[in-house]
Amino acid sequence: MKRKKIILSVAICVVFVLSVAIRVYAGTHKKVGTTGAQFLKIGIGARPIAMGGTYAGIADDINTIYWNPAGLGQISDHELLAQHIVWFQSVNYDYLAYAQPVGKIGTFGLAVNYLYMNDIEKRTGDTENPEGTFGATDGAFTIAYGKKLGDNFSLGLNLKYIRQTIDIEKANGAAVDLAGLFKVANKLQVGMVVQNLGPKIKFISEGDPLPLNIKLGVGYKLFKDRLTLGLDANYPIDNKPNANLGIEYCFKFGNFSFPLRAGYKTLNDFKTIDGLGTGLGIGWKKFSLDFAWVPYGDLGNTFRISFIAKF
Repeated sequence: MKRKKIILSVAICVVFVLSVAIRVYAGTHKKVGTTGAQFLKIGIGARPIAMGGTYAGIADDINTIYWNPAGLGQISDHELLAQHIVWFQSVNYDYLAYAQPVGKIGTFGLAVNYLYMNDIEKRTGDTENPEGTFGATDGAFTIAYGKKLGDNFSLGLNLKYIRQTIDIEKANGAAVDLAGLFKVANKLQVGMVVQNLGPKIKFISEGDPLPLNIKLGVGYKLFKDRLTLGLDANYPIDNKPNANLGIEYCFKFGNFSFPLRAGYKTLNDFKTIDGLGTGLGIGWKKFSLDFAWVPYGDLGNTFRISFIAKF
């Protein structure tokens, strides 16, 4: 009986995801560049980014809050993640997350995103000299939840409060992520996520839709979990369907681990080599420090540094 309920839940999720994906795909090519709150599309975690943004089917640590909250259901430790991103043109992006299992109830998580840029020149007319400077910020506060339903299936949910500022103007919004994770075999998982489902976010009187994305992912582990392979398919509302591929191999020596990672995205946003990603990490017992590098051609390089502690 329990297995039948799990299969029924999976079927309902698949039907829902596919129905939304069809609607997204139908309007994709007409809506390129039309969504707001673009910072929500900037991937979190040096590990997933080094693997090309592939994580919906892997979902085995606190990075899963961003990529697939259903993965929280398979977290057994308290976990803390801190990350700093060096982005373009003096733009910085910080992220802090915490996950805590609560017995049979499930696992809860909290996350804060904060992107900021200062000293932007201010002009209200066509003048040579600026009238001053101003700042711009993007932020989101997320409450996450994931729970295992049986041995092979988990469901997850993110509730997001979004706030953006440009000088003195402000915009507020809300979004939901819905997710599922199904263990097909011992080391093979399939993830399904609807990201950023919610109403338009509005500055003054103009509103833009959130960057809705449908994500289907597969994760597979080999050689006593030392080798991890991932494949994600994305169906964004504001661009064409695309895929991400990633690989990680972890060398282990006693309590130390040294993972090497590489990935590729078929969608290159800037028509450069930003489809590539690579990175590495160092782990000791339940602590890990990860680094990712993604080049963007003439725009420069982007770097992510993240620290995870489990206790």
